[in-house]
Amino acid sequence: MRVTMSHSIDIDASPEEVFAFFVNIEENYTKWHPNHNEFRWIKGEPMEEGSVAFSDQMGHGKSHKLNARIDRVEPNRRIEFSWTHPLARFFFPRNVWIFEPTNGGCRFTAESEIRLGWISSRTAHVKKGLEEGRNHLKEEGENLKRLVEGEQGGRGS
Repeated sequence: MRVTMSHSIDIDASPEEVFAFFVNIEENYTKWHPNHNEFRWIKGEPMEEGSVAFSDQMGHGKSHKLNARIDRVEPNRRIEFSWTHPLARFFFPRNVWIFEPTNGGCRFTAESEIRLGWISSRTAHVKKGLEEGRNHLKEEGENLKRLVEGEQGGRGS
């Protein structure tokens, strides 16, 4: 059974400006969410296909240190990445950030696909974890909006 967590938010900035936030993710990671501890590129250039990054973030009360590989990049439109650890990649097979132009701005969508067993998907522990994950995506979207709009002064300013 696969579950897709998704959150979309409209940002008063161009897709290019929102995408630039991710190109500079090493600098922006800890500002993006209070659970984010560290991010650094360990192979390749920022947001290029094949590049690998290390990230450390809190989740479910624990530090999660994982490497991610950038699988696909469409500049200013889409970034897809996967975890390099086989177990993490099995349970979290797809992660994507989508940048869609809107009338004067950008709709940013974050999606994470999770693979669960039929029984485990019904346990209270997993349900709580999914809710935490959905909340994390929502908070990241809201923080991204605040940070990007603040950096470029907002279009309505």
